[in-house]
Amino acid sequence: MSHNVHHCNLPYKDTTGFPKLPPNAPWWKRVLRNIKKLTAVDPNNANCKKFFRNNSTLKAEQRRHGRSSSCCVIHPFSKLATFVEITFFISWFYSILVHPLHVFDSNDSLYITLDNIEMYVVMHIQRLMIIFHFFLGYVDRKNKQIIIDPRIIACNYLKTYFVFDLIATDTISIILNDVIPLFLKFGSFIFMRYLLILLGARVICFYARMGSMLNYLNAICLHLNLSRELRFPILTTIKTYLLIHLVACLLFIVPIVYYVGRLPKDSWLIQAGVDSVEKRHFMYIYAECVLMCACYFFGVSHGKYDISASVDEICFSMVTLFGRLYTLFLLAEVLRMFGIASVSESRYEQCLTQLEEYMTSKKITSAFKKKIVEILRLQVTEALF
Repeated sequence: MSHNVHHCNLPYKDTTGFPKLPPNAPWWKRVLRNIKKLTAVDPNNANCKKFFRNNSTLKAEQRRHGRSSSCCVIHPFSKLATFVEITFFISWFYSILVHPLHVFDSNDSLYITLDNIEMYVVMHIQRLMIIFHFFLGYVDRKNKQIIIDPRIIACNYLKTYFVFDLIATDTISIILNDVIPLFLKFGSFIFMRYLLILLGARVICFYARMGSMLNYLNAICLHLNLSRELRFPILTTIKTYLLIHLVACLLFIVPIVYYVGRLPKDSWLIQAGVDSVEKRHFMYIYAECVLMCACYFFGVSHGKYDISASVDEICFSMVTLFGRLYTLFLLAEVLRMFGIASVSESRYEQCLTQLEEYMTSKKITSAFKKKIVEILRLQVTEALF
C-alpha cells in the first residue's frame, strides 16, 4: 500500500438538511432519501453562486427546504429541477418545430415519422412535465425570494401556464373526444375548419411557452459555464428561427384557407409550384416558404416571385412590418448589452485606479497590495459584471 494515502477518520457530514436515518433503516427508506436528495439544493448549481451571497445563506436554504413540511417540492436549484428544465426545453422545442408542419398534411414517410414521435413520445413527456410543474419551486425575482410552498406553487402555475400547457399537449382533445364526431355530421368542410382551429390553438399555446423555454435554455447554458457574450447569440438565433418558422408555415396555409384551396394564378404559391404537397416534397415547400419569409422579414430582397394577389400582399406586408420591429428590438438589445459592459469596465478601471493611488499614498507593501487587489477583483467583478 502506498504511504502517501491519507485515511480520514472524520465522520461524513450530510449537508442536505434532511433528517438523519437510523442505521437499521429499511432499504426503501434509503432509496426514498436518495430520491429526496435530488430535490434538495445543489451547491454546484450555477444559480446558487448568483443568488446566495455566501456559504452560510446556502446552508440556511438547505435546512429550510430539508426541514419544511413540503418535502415533495422540488427546489429550483436542485439536480431534479435541472433535469426538468432540460427535458422541458427539448420536448417543447421539438413540438414547436414539428407541430406547425401539420399545415402541409403530407403522406411522406419523414412527415409521418416526425408526427408519430411527437404523438407517442414527446406528448407523454410533456404531460409528465405538467405534473412536475405543480411541485417545482420557483424564484420570485421581484421580491428576491425562493418559493417552496406547494400551495403557492400550484396556484401560480394554475394562474399562468397551466391552461396553455393543457391545450398544447392535446389533452383538450382527449377530454372532448365525444364531441369530435359531432363535427363530422356538419360535413367535411366544417370538420376541417375545426381541425385548423384546434391546430392553431395548440401552436399558439406552444409559442406562449417560448419565453419559459428560452429561460430554461439560458439556465442550461449557465450550467455549461457559457459567458453572456455566447449565451446571447445562441438564444437570439433560436428565437429568430422559431419566429420565421411559424410565419413561413402561415404564408403557406393562409392563402389556401382564404381561397378554400382554389388559388388564383397570380398567387405566389402557384408561381413557385408549391401549392400542393402532391406536386412537391413537403420539405421543399417548407424551404421555399422559409426563404420568402426571411427575405421579407429582414428586408434584404423581394424574393424570386411577383407578389400581386391581395392576400399575399397583406401577408407579406405584415411580415415586413413585424420583421422591422423585431430587428429594431434586437438592435436595442445588442446596444444595451455592450453598453452596460463598457460602463461596467469603465467603473472597474476607475475603482482600480483609485485603489492604486490610495495604496501608494499609504506606502503599503507590494505583497499586501496584491491581496487587496485580488479582493477587489472578486467583489467588484461580482457586483459589476
